Amino acid sequence: MKTLDTRDLYKRKCELESLRDAVTTAREELKKKKGILAALKETPENEASEAALEIASEEVTDAESNLEAAESDFGDDEKTELEELETLKNEISDFKHGETMIPENDFEDYARELAEDIGAISGNEEWPCNCIDWERAARELAMDYSTVEYQGDTYLVRS
Repeated sequence: MKTLDTRDLYKRKCELESLRDAVTTAREELKKKKGILAALKETPENEASEAALEIASEEVTDAESNLEAAESDFGDDEKTELEELETLKNEISDFKHGETMIPENDFEDYARELAEDIGAISGNEEWPCNCIDWERAARELAMDYSTVEYQGDTYLVRS
């Protein structure tokens, strides 16, 4: 069973936000550098030296490279993932501090493991205790959980 811990997802969300912010910063820096270059080009030749124009032009080129690198680190896939994580953050009350997301298809196994973990069963039961209807037990346990979608899968999370 592959459960997800929202603390890990929160950490990933922070990483993606940093990548997004790097793109914003790189865009702002490029705009600033282009503005300086444009101003130098409009300055009369005797006031704007060739060296200053060359430096400003190189800075624009560097800023363009920085923006390209930042955008390659934060592309469409990362944008989509960040949007999904923002949605989860809004749907899960304790997203930052940790909730377990259990895949819907594994919830019956989760119910059985939970019963063992809390001592309700030992896992070595004999008749009649080995005749538990785990599908029904999982359905009843699910009443305390809500469903969320993440990357195309449905998970149950404690409400």
